Amino acid sequence: MKNTKSPIIIVFLIILNISTLFSQPLPQDIRNIAVSLASFNFNVFKSVPSDNSIISVGEASHGQRDAFQMKKNIFINLVIHQNYKIFALEAGVSECRKINDYIQNGKGNAKNALLYLGYGVWENESFLELIEWMKNYNDTIVHDNNKLSFYGFDCQKTHGAISKLKFLCQNYNVVDFDSTVFEKLLYLDNKSDRKKSKSILKDTKKIISIINNNISKDSSMSSINKKLLILETNTLIQKCLMDSKFGNKSYIYRAKFMAENLVNIQKITRQKIVMSAHNGHIFKDKKAKEMGFFIHEMIGNKYFALGIEFNKGSITGFTMDSVNYYSRVVLVSDSLNSKNLAWYFKDVPFTSSYVNLRDLDNKYISFFNQLWKMSSLKGCYGNKRCNERFWKINPYKSYDGIIFIRDAIPSSLLWEFRPIKGYEYR
Repeated sequence: MKNTKSPIIIVFLIILNISTLFSQPLPQDIRNIAVSLASFNFNVFKSVPSDNSIISVGEASHGQRDAFQMKKNIFINLVIHQNYKIFALEAGVSECRKINDYIQNGKGNAKNALLYLGYGVWENESFLELIEWMKNYNDTIVHDNNKLSFYGFDCQKTHGAISKLKFLCQNYNVVDFDSTVFEKLLYLDNKSDRKKSKSILKDTKKIISIINNNISKDSSMSSINKKLLILETNTLIQKCLMDSKFGNKSYIYRAKFMAENLVNIQKITRQKIVMSAHNGHIFKDKKAKEMGFFIHEMIGNKYFALGIEFNKGSITGFTMDSVNYYSRVVLVSDSLNSKNLAWYFKDVPFTSSYVNLRDLDNKYISFFNQLWKMSSLKGCYGNKRCNERFWKINPYKSYDGIIFIRDAIPSSLLWEFRPIKGYEYR
């Protein structure tokens, strides 16, 4: 009996595998669902639910000019057509205040505000263009409540929060603490040190508790500004907690803190947000425990994630010595292999295209609802021990839509080299 069933089972499995193979979409089939983004048309995103409160736009590499331009176009159209008011960046909460002060009040200038972030990859011409567009838009707005805002939500860089904490201690005449905490916090802004982070956590919490109590009682501030300032000072506690953990646990802490900060900004301001971060931070698959997963846990389908994939081209990366980072253009070879998702876009006749993963028939759902290799390049890509080009993810579980760019164009940085320890922050 056993021997007679085995051949039948084998034949059945072979037939099943063949039928599955032929039911898989081929590259020419993707043309049926990919929509051109070559000349940007907001109607492409008309299927994005209007009740979303946070839309994230990812990037496969931090050094792509075309990805930044795409984000700028998406943000502008969402501002005009769906009343989005906030652009949020994977950068420090305090550090982004200078950009917000510039676009809302004209304080300082766009370039210096951008350099203050301390993230070399964001210091490029495309971000300058976005900041200036936001400033020009705000100049036409009469009421402050209708102006655009620029926020950070990360806790990895904290030099701005340290400066703010120093100012608040002076402003509220808070002196009962160990002043060396500031020096230790600034040291940690440039490197991770688990032991030092643990050692100053208690003192950091003590100072911030006193400061936040003073902020709460400050009658000169609005309720919204109080809540945002408390969120800002708390990033120093988040930084210490994150860096006091080992390896992957530290990474999960950062993902959770970024999600909490972003959702809290949205709740405090009651404004819709377009958020910019690496693809790896925005996706929702629960196996990854990334920021996007935690956001989705908190606000459900009010979160919409757009991943960006590309085939080949050039990106801006960096190399480094003991003192400086140096920018450079890195060539990235094509990904035309049937194990890579980009391969299935090879016959799409557009330089850039979009697939809405929430508006597919079953044939395409089953295709995207499996593990695929997708591009994921770090800023150091091309250096020794930093040549990982792909990771395996399930795009259907990770994103709500995919933007595909055929040939990547490198971003234009504002510097050729910069100090590893950052600029002189004030």
